[in-house]
Amino acid sequence: MFPTFELLVLGQDTPLNAVWYNVMIREAAGQAAISTPFSIGVIAAFVAFTIPIAIRGFIVGNWFRPGPWNLGRYFRPTDYAACAFVDIMLPNLCFPPYIPVFSGAF
Repeated sequence: MFPTFELLVLGQDTPLNAVWYNVMIREAAGQAAISTPFSIGVIAAFVAFTIPIAIRGFIVGNWFRPGPWNLGRYFRPTDYAACAFVDIMLPNLCFPPYIPVFSGAF
């Protein structure tokens, strides 16, 4: 998927070429171009962590066998609160990361 140029790791365990590649993208395209992949990654992480919570809270329900660490009878309100938090945060993560936004920033 990525060229080997970006994946080259030198002696210090840092993908130095990928860092320089990101710096070049930042300088060539601006802050909006480099912040977009990070926003997409955060949105994907929110969705990925919420899917099991939603499955347990809304689909499986009482069929779920709790493990050693569980919330007991508070699992359902916690599931609702977690899903509501993600529903509120996802649109916020789609906004630009800085203000003011003007046409020259993109």
